[in-house]
Amino acid sequence: MSVVLRDLRAQLTSLSGREWFLVGTLALVVVWLYPGSPSAARQLLGPAALDWYCYLYYHVNALVLLGVVPLAVMRFAFGVRPAQLGVAPGDWRWGLRFVAVSVVVVTPLVYASSFDPAFQREYPLTKLAGRSLGTWLLWELTYLVYYVGWELYFRGTLLFGLRDRFGTAGALAFQTAVSTLVHIGKPFGEILGAIPAGLLFGAAALRSGSIFWPLLVHWYLGALMDVLAFRHAAGLGP
Repeated sequence: MSVVLRDLRAQLTSLSGREWFLVGTLALVVVWLYPGSPSAARQLLGPAALDWYCYLYYHVNALVLLGVVPLAVMRFAFGVRPAQLGVAPGDWRWGLRFVAVSVVVVTPLVYASSFDPAFQREYPLTKLAGRSLGTWLLWELTYLVYYVGWELYFRGTLLFGLRDRFGTAGALAFQTAVSTLVHIGKPFGEILGAIPAGLLFGAAALRSGSIFWPLLVHWYLGALMDVLAFRHAAGLGP
């Protein structure tokens, strides 16, 4: 036991301040999931608050807590430029090909999943989005705010930030594990799908040197599920 403890102590003391911060950002995820959640917004705004505002609160918190805060600390406390964390165009030719191939692959998978009643109950997160074309487009734009925060953190700060310490495989596995756990409470198929998606999006970010391309695919996937699940639930057909 003492050998294990000595080994653990040696590994922990070898972590740099930047690496301690990156591990500590998991606390920001917890804050986002609880005080930053839609249910917390309802307590703050009152039970009569529209879903729209509660989810806007949730999405803005994702952008600030997962995206802006870690990036700012990495930049001003540790001198890590955003481009070093994937906030750059990267290899845009490869990125465009990745987006095109991904759209072809994920579209039938999302279509099949949208028949699942669990997905129809879950998406879109606020049914107010379906009031008109205008509200629908506005909803998907606010949803983009959420995806920007998500990708900045998981495929940006966490993945690129930990790669030097844990290697490509270790950093990929870590961000995939955390992002999959955050899906708990979602439809079972989505939780399972988060594992290959986390690995694929992470690998694409590393290959292209940019979070932008997995961000586009992730947003497309979410928006498509919103449309299809809503139409199936309303009996509007494919």
